Amino acid sequence: MISEKSTKQELLDEYKRLVEDAKKQKVTVPADAKGMNSKNTKADILNAIRAIENAILNSRTVPISASSAPAPVAPSAPPTPTPTPKTAPAVTKEEDIELILLKQEIKDEIAALDAAKALKKKELAELLEIEQELTKFVTMINSSKNDNLTQEQAHAEQKAKQEADAKESLETCEAENQEDLDKAKEALEQVKADIEEKKKALAESREVETEQYTYNKTKEQKTEDDAWADDSAKRGEAIAEVERATADLQAQIDSKAELVAELTAKIDEIPTLIEKAKEEGATAKEKELGKEYGYQTNMAKKQAEVDAQSLQKQIDRLTADYNAVLAEKDAIQAKLDKAYEESNKLYMQTVQSTGGVKILNSSDKN
Repeated sequence: MISEKSTKQELLDEYKRLVEDAKKQKVTVPADAKGMNSKNTKADILNAIRAIENAILNSRTVPISASSAPAPVAPSAPPTPTPTPKTAPAVTKEEDIELILLKQEIKDEIAALDAAKALKKKELAELLEIEQELTKFVTMINSSKNDNLTQEQAHAEQKAKQEADAKESLETCEAENQEDLDKAKEALEQVKADIEEKKKALAESREVETEQYTYNKTKEQKTEDDAWADDSAKRGEAIAEVERATADLQAQIDSKAELVAELTAKIDEIPTLIEKAKEEGATAKEKELGKEYGYQTNMAKKQAEVDAQSLQKQIDRLTADYNAVLAEKDAIQAKLDKAYEESNKLYMQTVQSTGGVKILNSSDKN
């Protein structure tokens, strides 16, 4: 037995069963009871079930009375055979056969009537049983309707009470919310006042800090400038010393360069001098060939060899001097390159020590 306490699934199962019953009994389902599913509320499904039950009940409640019940058909009594008058002629054989057949037909009709009577009695009993079931069903429906009305009334009262309680709770909550809102506004105003006061104090503190920072920064910058000036002067003196040493080395290189050029010219002149000496020696010796050919020839050859050796020694000496001067020149040039490199490094260190703040002019670099 379904009721408001039944679950939604139980209500849906009962609803589907009643719909199937209505289809089988060819009962039209009310329009407001069609299409119920799990999306509908329990109240809607319950109302649909009641509507289908009423429709089925209305289709069945046909008054059944004893007068309307089909009267049992009384079996017709078999016709009493008329006694044959004594004066009647004797029965023939054909008439005897017809009489036997007539009796059999009468027996068959009596059996059929008995069967029909038994069937009608059974139908009457079934109809009486159906009437009793319908009476019970009507009583159950009426009782259910009364229960439903009682439940609906109780539900309505409960709903009204819940609505009243909800309204009271809502009013209480609104009052509490308003009170909390007023407190929040007061707290917000106090926070705003505190923020303004803190902002003012912070601005004053920042002003003092800014002045102190500016003073400290100015003092620190002046100290750095003085230190940079002293360091720059020292580095300038070092650079000037390097430049003076470089100038001395360059002067030495220049003086040696003249000697190197002179030696180079003499070395280049050596082959010419050798050829000239050979020609002069040959010419002088030819004049003396007539007198002392043998002796003078040998002496001339020896003298030429001596002169050649002397010239070769001179060439070797000049070559050695040239190589020594060239090596000295290379050493001086290496020292000069190293001096320039140290000067450039010193200059770059001077610029880097300022952190990119100072810009050296041409006089500083020189």
